[in-house]
Amino acid sequence: MELAVRIYTMTEGKAADREALFGQLRGGAIAIPSKIAEGQQMQSDPHFIRCLYMAAGTLARLETQLILCGQLKLLPGESVKDTLALCQKVSMLLGGLLRKLLDPEGAGRKRDCRKPAWGARQGTASSFGQSRRPENHMAGLQPPGSGLRS
Repeated sequence: MELAVRIYTMTEGKAADREALFGQLRGGAIAIPSKIAEGQQMQSDPHFIRCLYMAAGTLARLETQLILCGQLKLLPGESVKDTLALCQKVSMLLGGLLRKLLDPEGAGRKRDCRKPAWGARQGTASSFGQSRRPENHMAGLQPPGSGLRS
């Protein structure tokens, strides 16, 4: 993140640069529900799962860009903090949906459903200079046969 801040600061000064970053934020915000809708419409679990992973990747990119905007003071800090908290909720929902699709019988479930999933820390969002969440909400959720490890 330090590299991104340094590069952006060095090249700053043009309104078009700022608008490009804001355009990426807007595009990401639109892409997340669009990928979910696309996957669901295909009516194929493997395609739906792939689209959910793409939505999760876009969400991670959006979170990174929000943190960058906060560090550069391009957006109000409180708005960034609230939006990052919303991103965390969306991440938890995506993770839960993926878990359900990858383990439809719930055989791997060994936790109390009343507790927050993924070890989430409810009601927290970090300051911009620190990692917002050390755990990865998507960790351990790879499609069957993908060969990926967490």
